[in-house]
Amino acid sequence: MLASEISSSKDSISPLSVSRLSAASGVSSGSNDSSGLILGRGGCGRAILKIDPETRQLLVEKRAHNDTLLGPRYMQVLKREAEALGHLSHPNIINKLGHTGDARWCESIILEFGGVDLGRWSKLNSSHEDAALLSRKKKQKLLLKQVVEGLKYLHDQNLIHRDIKPQNILVDAQLRARICDFGELMELTEENIFHQAGDTPEYRSPDQWTGAGWSPASDMWSFGCVMYHVLTGKDILPELANKTQFPMTLYLEEDDGVQAYYFEDKNELLGWIDFEIVRKVMGNVTDPQAKTLLLNLLSIDPGKRPPAGYLKAHPWFNVDRPEIQNYLP
Repeated sequence: MLASEISSSKDSISPLSVSRLSAASGVSSGSNDSSGLILGRGGCGRAILKIDPETRQLLVEKRAHNDTLLGPRYMQVLKREAEALGHLSHPNIINKLGHTGDARWCESIILEFGGVDLGRWSKLNSSHEDAALLSRKKKQKLLLKQVVEGLKYLHDQNLIHRDIKPQNILVDAQLRARICDFGELMELTEENIFHQAGDTPEYRSPDQWTGAGWSPASDMWSFGCVMYHVLTGKDILPELANKTQFPMTLYLEEDDGVQAYYFEDKNELLGWIDFEIVRKVMGNVTDPQAKTLLLNLLSIDPGKRPPAGYLKAHPWFNVDRPEIQNYLP
């Protein structure tokens, strides 16, 4: 269903004419791209904010890096993402408007503008004033519930995202959340369940550190890390950034300063992860229901992590949009 097996079902009816892309104008005189404002860079490409010259609608072009050696590989990754997005349709999944390229690879993907990423949104809404506190908590629940709904949609189709993190969740001015960046999207089959990890280490589930294989529970662990980030403004395991293999050395803050700890194998690392999860959730999350949810989502045992369908119906996420509108600025 994915990758090379996917036919481009939506491309023939794309609402954005590819011929207009070259005419899309930049949105900022300070842009460091000739045709738009660069929003960010990833492993395979960069996201450029543009304006459709006919509709004046904001859109985002995801363009592969210009690299003589790795350029073709980057364009193949974009092609895989474009094909996957062509088969996805959900309010909480970013919508593809079109793409440029040929049968071999994809040069760029044109996406709807989804707003700022969830990490930036959290920083912009980090006020601790009592007047804004209730509003912020309700907004957090609303956004997280939408991410859960997007994940349920994927998991119901036997798909896993494999790279859920704040940077891959967009939030617009109407508090609509959309999951984006589907370059690592994978269909669960017997052949690829043990596919090499392509995620972000600090959001990686224990299943990937142990080589136990991918499952929807892998996404739910990452969602638990996202939920902790939204509620506290911090990553729960930042020490794992850029760590990919054993043996590894982590630099951990202690009362007497930063200490280096050497981890020989996965069992040592999982013991530390389990300890840190409990310590940080119990110490930094005050809401009792949220605390229980996080401890379950961030369980070392994937079988104990609640699925997206369960979370969607959980009372902690029971915040209606009409209610939240009363708190919008």
